Amino acid sequence: MKNMWIALLAAAVLGVSCEATFQEPKPPRDERNVVLRHFFYFKNQLIDTNTTYVLDGFSGTEVRFTNIEFALGFYHFENHLGDTVFPVKGDTTVFAVESASSIFGGFTRIYQMPTGTYSGRHYWRIGLDSAQNAATYSPESGLNRLKRSTGGYNAITIEGLWKSPLDTSQSKPYKPFKYVVSSEAMNQLVDQQMSFTVKKDDDININIVVKANLLLDGADPAVVDQVDIDPNNPLFFPLLPAFKANFLRAYQIQL
Repeated sequence: MKNMWIALLAAAVLGVSCEATFQEPKPPRDERNVVLRHFFYFKNQLIDTNTTYVLDGFSGTEVRFTNIEFALGFYHFENHLGDTVFPVKGDTTVFAVESASSIFGGFTRIYQMPTGTYSGRHYWRIGLDSAQNAATYSPESGLNRLKRSTGGYNAITIEGLWKSPLDTSQSKPYKPFKYVVSSEAMNQLVDQQMSFTVKKDDDININIVVKANLLLDGADPAVVDQVDIDPNNPLFFPLLPAFKANFLRAYQIQL
């Protein structure tokens, strides 16, 4: 009996070894090595969709975030003398429009720099220029989540659920809220000074913490749960300066 088991096992191993195996080739490495790494926080806590957060203010409104997303649409690098190094003048490289999302991924590759040692300043933009705002993107692009029903895209979208602490009908936030800022309204250039060396297959990581509590400073879904900051919306467009100020405080580049 023992010998029979050995024979059966040997036959099974032989059969497996004779089977052809096929492996999917690894996708080519994305050569863009300037990487924006966005981390989305509420105060000092990393955001997730299952956690309830309490807004500051007299109402104590409870919220959950379903997604916070930005459109990223421009990049260039200046050396320590203030000269634009990349893209070089006449470079036909088109900066691919990307997004950073609290749910769908905050790891965003934005440009490829050659090997070398650099000292200077990275610049990128939250929002899209007029051509990018009018473009059509591939089905898998995150920009499709930022589409506006009236055309174009949002620069920033903040979506979630809310409830009043006095509401005992549900244990968790359940009423939807959505705050958006159109790309025609907001085109914010941000930058970061760095000295660094680029090596083959290495990334230049720029870490950014986005504080959602500061993005919503002064806003309360219990008061207004749908906000569309757009030049064509006279009701909410006056809120743009306050929202920009919130954004600049909330968007914290880590040194």
